[in-house]
Amino acid sequence: MRYDFLVETYASERIKVVSVWAEFRDDDLEVRPNSVDNRGRSVREQMVHQCVSEDLWFRNMLGIDIGETILPAKETRLEFIKKYAECSGNRLSALQQKDESWWEGEAQFFDVGLVEVARTDDLGEGEAMKVVIEGYEIALVNLGGGEFRAVDDICSHAHYFLSEGVVDAEERSIECPKHGSTFDLDTGVPKTLPATAPVATFGVKVEGDRVFIEVED
Repeated sequence: MRYDFLVETYASERIKVVSVWAEFRDDDLEVRPNSVDNRGRSVREQMVHQCVSEDLWFRNMLGIDIGETILPAKETRLEFIKKYAECSGNRLSALQQKDESWWEGEAQFFDVGLVEVARTDDLGEGEAMKVVIEGYEIALVNLGGGEFRAVDDICSHAHYFLSEGVVDAEERSIECPKHGSTFDLDTGVPKTLPATAPVATFGVKVEGDRVFIEVED
């Protein structure tokens, strides 16, 4: 098949990912490129990004949905490696079964207005996770009862990730882990100091077990 080289490319790329991850220790997972600049992803955050973004590209662009939870239940180096190896292996198997007519078809590019970012069981009630759309970092929050909210992941007071903060489902708020500012998840308005400026909010749509975020063009 004339497109075998593309399948082989993905096969080699997934080996590269696992090989790099194997060089880290569990103690390295929270290390950032610059310890005083929280805008750079930690090792763990990059592992999460790789798992989530690769799954999104395959599902949204190529129509390949492996139908699995893409993040490990326990976030350790070994569990990330095992989960990624399993999921990417299933994607590789799907690619190997595609014929030439599929490879020559038109790709389904992202509808920027509505982007699938997670499954409902990817995060528990009262939890938050970072998702990235076109390079934009967003905190997705599960309030429970099928309700999800999404806000800008960067605190308006200090450059720190809200997705790493504490969620109060009853108050419908999230707390910045850096200085303790809390933000209303419905409006983005800060509820406590030191933050005074709101963070952006995004519409969220849930269809079955699939979670979408609405992003303006």
